[in-house]
Amino acid sequence: MKLQKFEQEAKENSELEDLFELERRSYKPLKECLSDLKNLKTLWDLIALVNLQYNDWKTKFWRQIKADVLVEQNKIFSNQIKQVNKEVRFIKGWQTLGEKVANMTIVLNLVESLRGDYM
Repeated sequence: MKLQKFEQEAKENSELEDLFELERRSYKPLKECLSDLKNLKTLWDLIALVNLQYNDWKTKFWRQIKADVLVEQNKIFSNQIKQVNKEVRFIKGWQTLGEKVANMTIVLNLVESLRGDYM
């Protein structure tokens, strides 16, 4: 909320700068901060979504598991992780999430094999 207040003040200052024909400021730190917050929010939401989904999967009984559906959902998570802004990729949370999804891919392939008719 504070950042939105600063953004509003920057907009008002920009209008005043135009009115008095002053040189416009770029407010670069404000723009960078907004960008960082949006990227972190996206990453945080993705982490929460993956954790929520994985916790739900843990509660399913063996007979309820549809491994092919879970594998497809995990591929979607993997693609979403790859589509995250490059600025976020240096954060440990992004790396940990990528490892978690990769590990789940291995587990789901094993589950799919165990669910086979011949097992």
